[in-house]
Amino acid sequence: MQAFVTGLWVLPVIFTLFNFIANWLAYLLGLPQHCGLQENVADFRKSVQSITLNPVFEFLYWHMNWHTEHHMYAGVPCYNLKKLHQAVKDDMPEPRSLVGVWREMLETWERQMIDPTYQFDTPLPATAQFKRHRISEEGETSIGELAPKGLS
Repeated sequence: MQAFVTGLWVLPVIFTLFNFIANWLAYLLGLPQHCGLQENVADFRKSVQSITLNPVFEFLYWHMNWHTEHHMYAGVPCYNLKKLHQAVKDDMPEPRSLVGVWREMLETWERQMIDPTYQFDTPLPATAQFKRHRISEEGETSIGELAPKGLS
């Protein structure tokens, strides 16, 4: 009741109904970034995809449209993901448009109705590199150079 008296009636609406007001946007943008892609692979470029958005949707979605970059470099703040994309784009799949990614996801779903084991294999550019360094057995038992002296 105080919200109406003080003129801040919009606050209860925002804090209680936000799931109903903007949840459609989260589904519209978030669903195709994972659905139908490969599972249990070491390369995030095969299990997640980035999409291009208009500046308004990109801002409202906290720049998480650069989703592959977010998964590969989780410590990068959301407002720097586009810059990160520019730095690593030679090794990344081409980001798709929102319409393109939905079309691709729906085609994958249709194919999965016939073959439930089908997973979309995201094409990587010819310049893409995948390097995975194996930690030695000795390094697996400690936290490496960050370990306090005497702890290994």
